[in-house]
Amino acid sequence: MVSEYSATTYFIICLYLQRFERAYVSLQQQINGLNEKDMHDILSQLVCKEKQHEDISIGFLYTMLTDPAVAPKAYRDLTLVARDGMNMVVSNLTMLVAEKYGKLTEVARRQLIWLLRELVKHQVLLVENIVWNCLRQ
Repeated sequence: MVSEYSATTYFIICLYLQRFERAYVSLQQQINGLNEKDMHDILSQLVCKEKQHEDISIGFLYTMLTDPAVAPKAYRDLTLVARDGMNMVVSNLTMLVAEKYGKLTEVARRQLIWLLRELVKHQVLLVENIVWNCLRQ
């Protein structure tokens, strides 16, 4: 029998993962078929809105965790449009690692380590919280 707390937690986690997928689909709809310059122009306009900035950041994060072949390009594109010092990515990664690390696929775990390496290399603030949560797992 599932307790009320675990059912609530499960519901919140499902919503969280659906949000990642929706942001990814939305990002792909915005940039699909565009060349690099047009894509950066469109994304630069869209990130001026707080909600769009959040969705674009999460969409790139989802891409980096699920597709190793395009992860470096997605990271580069994210750094071009991130206007919060990658804070949105760090906060979402912190929650993802703390709550869902055990459920991540092997590919996603490897990509997470790759992404952490990139974030440390570029001296992104508060990335140590993600590392700490990974070490706890």
